[in-house]
Amino acid sequence: NIAIKDGVLATGVAPADQLQTVNGQLAPTIAIRPGETQLWRVVNMGNEPYYKLSLDGHTFTVVAEDGSMLWESYTTDTLLLPPGKRFEFTVTGGKAGSYVFRTQGYNSGPFGGWAAAELATLVVAGKQDTPREVPVYLGEPPAYLAAPVAKRRYIRFSEGFNADANMPYFEINKKVYQPLRNGAQIKLGTTEEWLIYNDSNLSLQEGGVAEDHPFHIHVNDFTVTEIDGKPVKAYGSQDVLNVLPGQKVLVRMAFPDFVGKSVFHCHILFHEDNGMMANFEIVP
Repeated sequence: NIAIKDGVLATGVAPADQLQTVNGQLAPTIAIRPGETQLWRVVNMGNEPYYKLSLDGHTFTVVAEDGSMLWESYTTDTLLLPPGKRFEFTVTGGKAGSYVFRTQGYNSGPFGGWAAAELATLVVAGKQDTPREVPVYLGEPPAYLAAPVAKRRYIRFSEGFNADANMPYFEINKKVYQPLRNGAQIKLGTTEEWLIYNDSNLSLQEGGVAEDHPFHIHVNDFTVTEIDGKPVKAYGSQDVLNVLPGQKVLVRMAFPDFVGKSVFHCHILFHEDNGMMANFEIVP
């Protein structure tokens, strides 16, 4: 039985004693044989929690991110999942025994102190299996990485407090979201670069807070090319990107297939619902 306290939605601040489930189960057991290779698809379905995932005694070999196959796999001990983030990775069972699948805890800001927790237990038992090797190279990088850039845009995430109501507001390019506002127009078949800047560190000067903002765009994926002006190695494309306070991230994306209106926003729902979203339109 799970005891759940009565609560009231008032400030939008998450309660300290959250329950964290895996596939709807509290602290489930996952079975694997020694040497067996499994593919795990993991998504953070929370409205604002962050998960910094690790598996005792094991590593993750990542093959896809946000639903898109990587062009180069990589192996890591931890994966950070802001709200809405997805990863697909392989896990190969080690020696017989029990191992904890956990979140190490993560501080995304004054209202985002996400505690460490044990999420599930991996039980390695049974007949020895033969591990499956994951190829390093899984495909070719997208052609748009070498294509001419038709437009460069500046996307600024800001926040603060309304002095009269003592309530937070969240903006993109100094504008709170309006559903009927015309957004950027992007020509079909072009490639653009967007510089995404989280200026919440500056909001401290105005009585605000400095916190992470996970940037998410609908319709198309993007590739990170620079962080704070320094080139970075990309293994694949994505559609959710955690941007730290004061950080500037350069991304490149193409718009090859669809016309129509869509949005981009912070994937922390409290931020999105209070204004941190903007429209754009892909036009012929």
